[in-house]
Amino acid sequence: MGTLFNQIKESIINRINQVQKFILMGNLYVVIGLVAFMVADEQRRKSEIYQAWQVVSTAHGQKGNGGRIDALEFLNTRPLVFPWVGLTWDKREKQWLLGWRGEQQTLRGLEVPYAHLKSIDLSYANLQQSNLTGADLTEADLKGADFREANLKEANLRGADLKGADLEGTNLAGANLSQANLASAFLWGANLKGVDLSEANLASAFLWGANLRGVDLSEANLVGADLEGAKLSSAILVGANLNEISNLETTVLTGAFYTKRSSFKLCRVFNPTIYLDQGHCDTKFPTSFNPETAGMILIETPEQAKKLMEKS
Repeated sequence: MGTLFNQIKESIINRINQVQKFILMGNLYVVIGLVAFMVADEQRRKSEIYQAWQVVSTAHGQKGNGGRIDALEFLNTRPLVFPWVGLTWDKREKQWLLGWRGEQQTLRGLEVPYAHLKSIDLSYANLQQSNLTGADLTEADLKGADFREANLKEANLRGADLKGADLEGTNLAGANLSQANLASAFLWGANLKGVDLSEANLASAFLWGANLRGVDLSEANLVGADLEGAKLSSAILVGANLNEISNLETTVLTGAFYTKRSSFKLCRVFNPTIYLDQGHCDTKFPTSFNPETAGMILIETPEQAKKLMEKS
């Protein structure tokens, strides 16, 4: 009886050991497979990154797209490293996403002058010291992008979304920023000579000491912007909204043009493409602010407006 019991005991132990071995081997295969997958995925990502940079480099000097939109958007994405575990905060979607994601490629020092990059999504990209001279970035998504010391001279940024972008020391001379969204953007030390900011949204933008002499800011939204020490002499502020600016008294506004109780015809001189109701393009100031005391010039007739537009 004892012998039979020992035999049964040994048989059970052997079976348990075999099961444990199978489980151990199974776990080992899973680990090996996972490591192999991660290595292969990393190699694939490196290969795709190399190919994307090849596209960007090959198209250097071309004025067209040359496949750069897809390549640059890919380089600005965050690869999914661990799809099954962890959470990653996505700045674009502003939500937590399942899986751990790697860092996006830096686009610092990017050379794409005169490139056609219309509607490209480079939100939150690192574009420090990049050369985007004359590039077409119409309606591009550039939210939160870092353009510090970048060259955007004469670039077309009409309708682009630059909300929260860092443009410190950026060269924007002659750039078209008409209808662009620059809400909360940081523009300290930026070169804004000859820039077009008509109908732009500059709400709560940081423009400390900015040189905006003679700049077209007609119908721009400057509500809550920081204009301390900014120079807006001879700037066109027809229809601009300067409400809620606490430091407007420190802003140089000598010779800047504004409108009051303006007529429909006068408005049409500045914006002939859309219908404007009477009074729409009146310049709006904080209640306590006096434009005359600040040395601003009131435009009262369409003839004055036409002469001003001819000069600009």
